[in-house]
Amino acid sequence: MSISQNDAKYDRCLVCNGRARTFLRHHAVGHFLRCQCGLIFQDPREFLEEKVVTSYASDAPSLDPENFKRVFSESIDTSDDHGNMYAEHGIQHEKMVQGICDHLVDILKKSVNFNFEKPFSMLDIGCATGFLLDSVRRRFPMAMVAGVEPSPVSSDKARQLYGLQIHVGTMNSFAAPDSPFDLITILGNLQLHENPFRTLTQATAMLRPAGTLVCQFKNPYCTTRVLSRFASKLPLLNSSQLTKLLLEKGFACMRHSGSKRALRASIESTGLQVIRTTTLPPRMASYSNMNQAHASGIKGKVWAVLNRLDKTLDQQAWIEFICQKPT
Repeated sequence: MSISQNDAKYDRCLVCNGRARTFLRHHAVGHFLRCQCGLIFQDPREFLEEKVVTSYASDAPSLDPENFKRVFSESIDTSDDHGNMYAEHGIQHEKMVQGICDHLVDILKKSVNFNFEKPFSMLDIGCATGFLLDSVRRRFPMAMVAGVEPSPVSSDKARQLYGLQIHVGTMNSFAAPDSPFDLITILGNLQLHENPFRTLTQATAMLRPAGTLVCQFKNPYCTTRVLSRFASKLPLLNSSQLTKLLLEKGFACMRHSGSKRALRASIESTGLQVIRTTTLPPRMASYSNMNQAHASGIKGKVWAVLNRLDKTLDQQAWIEFICQKPT
């Protein structure tokens, strides 16, 4: 399918401009390339450019949901009518939100000794319905929170459900505030950005000196993704439904990624200092009802074994970086 990108540059790395070679190619997930620097990215010709929908903030009703998905990979509406995320996966919304907030507070206290006892400002990029911002604000009433979200549907839910005024757009259209932020989070969506390292550069400019940024990428080297990629190269398994399912679960919505080392180097090239790197299990494993079908029976046991292996290798499904802006 089309796509308004320069074919001559489709295989060039966003960071080092090196020429990348095929990492994975399958009809279920498209074409992924890997640069010699270690960064992995999906063929940009499979996406519409962000500028195709730059008018959506001022004219949301005219935004075609299909075009939105071809730009941002995810649906224009990622929650149910009540704002519940991942409801179809058996995840209790309140439990998930509390778990994410608890994890964020815990790692910030341990990694950078973040002081939650005094007023602080927070920006959540790709905030969806604003559930994390609402949770932080309720837990720390002195916090001043802001969010950026490209989906006008999710932004409207943030207003209706939590009384939050979210900027509808991306960091390319978000005006820098008068005062810099103490904390910026980009959780679960940075790998979908047209250029995640441009986003990080923009975010760094809005951080105060010694301010903290937390971001995550999907890990292409967790066991499930390694096995599914291996299966895709075998003639007898390439076309099987199991391989297709594993690839879709593992590589869908992973436009940009890379090894821990490559991602760290690229993040630090934006002006941030990486304080801590770790890997995390998927949210379904962390917060779902473990009696659900995906976590029970043989499938559940296999999942649990693979996750324990990934934890031992520090190659769980998500790579998380705790960063600071140098003083």
